[in-house]
Amino acid sequence: MTGLWEKGAEGATTLEIVTRDLDTTHGFDCYLVGPESVAKLTSGCFVPELEINTWSNVFCAHRVLAPAVVEAFDSGAALAFDDDDTPHRRQ
Repeated sequence: MTGLWEKGAEGATTLEIVTRDLDTTHGFDCYLVGPESVAKLTSGCFVPELEINTWSNVFCAHRVLAPAVVEAFDSGAALAFDDDDTPHRRQ
């Protein structure tokens, strides 16, 4: 996937499109990994504010092949969702 967000790259796309495809087509959960927090990007958790125009680290794990990794990242994700699917920062 190298080069998907490079300036002027042919076929360049967005983080949301790539992570949605990894989620819905290939069974991955993806997370934006920051220096002090983790934000889930898949399974309906993507919020537009996470589409940043700078270098970032994204980690993806397969839900079937690596469920323990997904569970560990889910438990540490900085964003949580209310019953009405409204995102908020975890306390």
